[in-house]
Amino acid sequence: MTEVPSAVQRTIDATNAGDHEAFGAAFTPDAVLVSGGGFNGTSGFRFELADDLISRMEIQP
Repeated sequence: MTEVPSAVQRTIDATNAGDHEAFGAAFTPDAVLVSGGGFNGTSGFRFELADDLISRMEIQP
């Protein structure tokens, strides 16, 4: 099983808890979100990390 990076786990936990502040705190100040046409249902995600924070999150189509 692949280990989930702590920054990614924090975003999952924050999402499940509805904690917007904790969600945002998992990202670098200059993080980039790339949406492959929006998110609705199951979809792949790709993350790039920097210093235990998410610097890029891509929602794949």
